[in-house]
Amino acid sequence: MGIESLLCSAELKKTIKNELKNMKESGSYIFYGNDKKQLLEIALSFGKALNCETYEDNFCDECESCKRMNSRTHGDLEILNDENGIKIDAIRDLICKSASSSYEGKNKIFILEDVGKMKPTSSNALLKTIEEPGKGNYFFLLATSLNILPTIKSRCTIIRVPQLNYEELGVSKEVFEFFNGYVDDIKKYKEKKFDLNPVINYKNIDLYLTEYYGNTSCLENKIKIYNSLRYFVENIKWIDNIDKLIFIEGLCRGAKDRENIFEILNYIGSLRNKTISIEKLLIAKNKLRLPVLLKGVLLEMFF
Repeated sequence: MGIESLLCSAELKKTIKNELKNMKESGSYIFYGNDKKQLLEIALSFGKALNCETYEDNFCDECESCKRMNSRTHGDLEILNDENGIKIDAIRDLICKSASSSYEGKNKIFILEDVGKMKPTSSNALLKTIEEPGKGNYFFLLATSLNILPTIKSRCTIIRVPQLNYEELGVSKEVFEFFNGYVDDIKKYKEKKFDLNPVINYKNIDLYLTEYYGNTSCLENKIKIYNSLRYFVENIKWIDNIDKLIFIEGLCRGAKDRENIFEILNYIGSLRNKTISIEKLLIAKNKLRLPVLLKGVLLEMFF
């Protein structure tokens, strides 16, 4: 267990070990990379090492502190996430918590996901706190890119989380591409070799999405979604317009919001299928950042 058990590059493990070994009494970090779940796992692992009851610069995953970190029930762990960007009220509440005493007598861990989505007001409210975190406070800001306010970046230690290749993850190229390189999905697949070609009906995409978002830990449901998307994209030339509409309406019903649709478009983009141009894909993804109807965006993309 510990840092060596993380599914990340050897260079990143070395960086984390060095940071823990030379740990200051507080800190602010930016972890950035393509895989959001991997970013969260890295930040949580760092937090576990800072509070582990067994080790000073590593984690055991067996002590009570590590177990509560894993279950997200640790009294000194705070995770903020908002698909529309963390609001200023949540930032103000976080600042108040950072000024209070530790619940469990050690370090307080604050993880902020998707900080690239924060409005300038929220980002600016955070500046002083991450510049002077206060003893025992550690802030981990997660982002898919460094398109973040320069004033935020200048106050943090920036650590890149590179995507692993299929050899580093110990799977075939086909499995790697099926899961679009997502570490969490590949890790689950390796634990229990799931059938990557279950019998599916792509028109049931809304059912598969509803099942998955009702239980995001179930990889089998996600595999059905991936197979539906693959079938639709690979056969779009031969699918009539009525069935295209059924599929699009199913996507909108099942995915429910822009964040989920954005993930789906990312997966479609990874298929690199000539029937859907990169230009159309980029236009659709850019429009999703605006308050437009999801169905309209998908209609433009698939017709």
